[in-house]
Formats: sequence, structure tokens, C-alpha cells
Amino acid sequence: MNTIVKARAIIIKDHKIFLVKDTRCNMFILPGGTQEEGETVEETFYREIIEELWVTPVLEKFIWFREYINMNLQNSIQFIFKVKNVDSFLKIDKKNCSHWYEWSEAGFYDIKDIKNKNMDIPEDLEEIFYCTLFNKKYEYFL
Repeated sequence: MNTIVKARAIIIKDHKIFLVKDTRCNMFILPGGTQEEGETVEETFYREIIEELWVTPVLEKFIWFREYINMNLQNSIQFIFKVKNVDSFLKIDKKNCSHWYEWSEAGFYDIKDIKNKNMDIPEDLEEIFYCTLFNKKYEYFL
């Protein structure tokens, strides 16, 4: 069985979280994506953020890890890294992004508004956000 490895960024500014709306699943998710053969997880993180958003992230620290079964019923492992250069993500210009077609919206969102509007998000996104924001222990952690 092959395991899918993902690297994603958590970017928080003024108690808002940066998300992209994935065109494949119509869900608001953290930016990032799938590891390619021969890459380290950190290399995947940088490549994916640059491809999707045309911003070179500055990695602050490793935040979170989780194993799960994805929507295609594949075993997946996800690594999340906190980004330092938050202001670089304020004005994403989609026409510069090489993988612009993977998302339909991108920006900073209030997690409460997302919940109130019943927008589709991963089941653990709220916990990841609050635990990162307040430097708390993750309950979802494997």
C-alpha cells in the first residue's frame, strides 16, 4: 500500500487563518500539497506553497502531524508547518501562480465565520487553528 505524504502551511494573521478553496473537493483547506518522489517533506512544503501561491514561505516551525484515510480511501500522512512571513500572503496574485487552477479562492478567513456559514473545511482545521494560535496541545495528534 502506498502512503500519500502531504505538507501544508498554517498562516495566521490577526486571529484569521489563510485558506485556499480547493477546486477538486470544494473545501477550504490549508495551502500545500503532495510529496513527489525523491523529495523531503520540507522540500515538498516549499515547492507546493510556491507553486500554489507564488510566495516563498519562511518556515517558523513544525506544528502538527496526522495520519488519516483520504477521500480516495488512501492512507495519508500530513505535516503542517507554521509560516513566519505572514504579510507576504496578504495579496496573492493568481495570474502569477503556476498551479492557480487548484484553487478558486485564497485569503485570510475568520474561523468563526467559516463555521457560521457552514463552509466545508477539514474536521480538524478548527483545532489546528486554535492550538497553533494559543500554543496548546493537540488532541487530534496521533
